[in-house]
Order: sequence, then C-alpha cells, then structure tokens
Amino acid sequence: NFEHKAYKYNFDSKEIIEIGKYMFYPHLSENEDYLIYSKPKYDTSEDRVSDLPDYGQTGLFIRNLKTNEDIEILKDHDLSGEDMIPIQLIYTTIDYK
Repeated sequence: NFEHKAYKYNFDSKEIIEIGKYMFYPHLSENEDYLIYSKPKYDTSEDRVSDLPDYGQTGLFIRNLKTNEDIEILKDHDLSGEDMIPIQLIYTTIDYK
C-alpha cells in the first residue's frame, strides 16, 4: 500500500517536510516557495491510481508552499500520457550543483 506523498528535504537542517499527496512530475522553484506538479487522469505507473477516492481534481498545478494553496494552471480533461511527456521531461530534471 503506497501513500503517494511528496516530501521536501532540507539539506542544511536534515529535515523532511511533507508537502502533499499525489504530486507527479514535481519541480521546485529556485526560491523554494512554489512547486509545480501534475495530477494526471491517465494511468500512471500503478494501476488506476487516478481512480482512488481521494485523488481529487486532475490537471497541472502550482502550489504556494508558504500557504499550501494550489493554483490550477491546466485542467486535465482529455490529456493522455503522450501529452504529458514534455512536462515529464522538463520537470523531472535534477540540477546537481
């Protein structure tokens, strides 16, 4: 049983902070105040995760990490997995500076 929770790790304090649930392809802003993520309607790597009762609204979102409020950017009415590939490629890149 997976919880599908997303976390932010503070390298300085070694603190792990839970930031939400069902946040796919996350990308943290440079100042760490915002997180862009998607909640796709199509099947992810697990069977029918989007059918879970608490999955909620699908689409592309920005979360204000200071207020924990989401801003919906794009509704996921008819997006397929292929439509999300550019988002996956852009927002799963990790900068190892």
